[in-house]
Amino acid sequence: MTSRLSGSLALVAGLSLWPASTWAESSTAAANLMACKQGRAACDSSRLSLAEQTEVARADHARNVAECRSGRAACDRSRLSEEETAALAVAAHDRNVANCTDAIGACDPSMLTAAQGRDIEAAGRRRRLSQCKHGTGVCDETGFTSAERADVAAVERERMVRDCETGSAACDPSRLTRSEE
Repeated sequence: MTSRLSGSLALVAGLSLWPASTWAESSTAAANLMACKQGRAACDSSRLSLAEQTEVARADHARNVAECRSGRAACDRSRLSEEETAALAVAAHDRNVANCTDAIGACDPSMLTAAQGRDIEAAGRRRRLSQCKHGTGVCDETGFTSAERADVAAVERERMVRDCETGSAACDPSRLTRSEE
């Protein structure tokens, strides 16, 4: 009976450890798979099954496509399909249009259509007009109509009067009229 009991205890002890070791191995395998999918150095591709290798290859390709769409240096265009290359050209054009429109990032005006060039010129004009009216940055009135110049002058005058009324350091009392003093 004692040997039977000790044998049963050994079996129970062995079985109780089995799920923990299996869990640790599967947890390690899952962490390795994740590292491989993310392209990290911790990846051990020799531990991947054929199905996992396919998953990793898909993730790597998707990461490369994302790098290309974002215009990053890590992009390897040689790994793109014809469709992806065409989509990349569209994404690059759209990014250039957005950069030109917003005046943020690299802008290549030679890559714009005539209509886009006109739209971007109008957006630049609106941006300059807004900067002049709000007193942000340098006011460049180049190309403004006389009505736009008059509008900017009126807004600047209102701002100066308000600055003087509030005691702001930007106040220039010599520019006030008698009625504004």
